[in-house]
Amino acid sequence: MKKVVALSEFEIETLKAAVAHHPKHRSRTRAHAFLLSNKKFSIKQIADIFEVCEITVSNWITAWYEQG
Repeated sequence: MKKVVALSEFEIETLKAAVAHHPKHRSRTRAHAFLLSNKKFSIKQIADIFEVCEITVSNWITAWYEQG
């Protein structure tokens, strides 16, 4: 199953800051999704939390690896 590989402490802090302060809702949502994935939430669980389809969450994770 696809998931975010363990994040570094720097990445975690950066994502937490994005969740709290990023001006775009979509970016805050994605950052939160990566933090949840890092905590071993499944793609299905994350999709349920954000009320999106599992393919959307999978695409977020793919984009994370390809674009950072």
